[in-house]
Amino acid sequence: MNLQKIKFYLSSLKRVSYILLSKVLPTSSRNLGVPKGFYETTENYFNLHKGEKVNLRFERLQPAHIIQRVLPKTDSPHIHWKFDKSLQYESPETFSIIIPDGRVVGKSGTVISHDDKMLLDVSMKFGIGRSAEKAKYHPIFSSFRLPKVTTIEGKALVLATASSDNFYNWFMESIPRLEIILATQSFSIDKVDKFLVSKGGTIISESLKLIGVPQEKILMLGDTDHIQANELAVPSLVGDPCDPPEWVCKHLRKRFLQHAITTEPISRVYISREKTLTRIILNEEEVVNTLFRYGFKRIFLEDYDLPSQISLLSQADVVVAAHGAGLTNLVWCRENTKVIEIFSPNYLNLCFWGIANHVKLDYHYLLGDGDQPPEYSDPYLIYDNILVDTNRLESLLRKVLSDNHR
Repeated sequence: MNLQKIKFYLSSLKRVSYILLSKVLPTSSRNLGVPKGFYETTENYFNLHKGEKVNLRFERLQPAHIIQRVLPKTDSPHIHWKFDKSLQYESPETFSIIIPDGRVVGKSGTVISHDDKMLLDVSMKFGIGRSAEKAKYHPIFSSFRLPKVTTIEGKALVLATASSDNFYNWFMESIPRLEIILATQSFSIDKVDKFLVSKGGTIISESLKLIGVPQEKILMLGDTDHIQANELAVPSLVGDPCDPPEWVCKHLRKRFLQHAITTEPISRVYISREKTLTRIILNEEEVVNTLFRYGFKRIFLEDYDLPSQISLLSQADVVVAAHGAGLTNLVWCRENTKVIEIFSPNYLNLCFWGIANHVKLDYHYLLGDGDQPPEYSDPYLIYDNILVDTNRLESLLRKVLSDNHR
């Protein structure tokens, strides 16, 4: 073993020793070390301390419930196994808690209780989820010292999640957390002093402005942020990001449809991903030429602000697009709007099928060309580009457009 490797192992051992030591230090992770463990559920935390002087306020909203979906349509005689497997799922209970002197750390909104423990069910990371067995691998436990604390006077509301800097996750995970807190705790938007969101694109501040949140009250969290508030308002997560419940879609429509602006309607919309870096349709121009013959117009959602996107999709009769965050806008569509979502055979994410079910759209999908993985095998190549068989696309288009089209 050479000297460089020895130094590396010694450095790693020293770091691990520091982390293990920090977990047993009598001082709070506010000053040194990491949280002193975790609560598997926020309710467990509340039940342990509700008889004490700490003024925790825990309220339930939605009970856990089963959601049933209908199968999609496609050009194949056989529906892909992932749809079959996902026809039914459980949407978890939703709740909120107010934590005096609660803390939140990092861009993904990791919550730390007043007694210095992480709340796992509102601090989930990909690969860990709600698993108590995997909680020890949460990044919050991997450093000797957390970032320096910034104290906020008044009420701070946690909207940040592990992926809420993404357009889809922002609308389907973070904005619904606002609805949870407003429905369960006795204060309104104007009574919140700071809205804690993940540092991300302009869509976050743009959408919050539309629903009445002043820009000066928005605090964007990065990985080096560590916030403590007099009262930390923590809504539950809404569930699996790929399975948004129906109530989320209803609240989004109620909040945002009123902000659609007057635009010239485009009846048949093709949402292009040509300006993105992933899941690009490789024969884009061939696809566009096929769609043009059926009266479609190509749009790039990056070129539109949120009110314009709402307007475009709420007036469309038919929407065609490769899988991507822009299809979040399906939530604004009118009932029975026809949708064709195009997938790589190596990556099927069913979140937009879920939205289409909730807002009662006529949903179809088309698999791109290429070798099909074996049944019940999921390569999960999320960045895979797509080659479209335009003959199959045209055949599906004819069926969709002739099937009771408005």
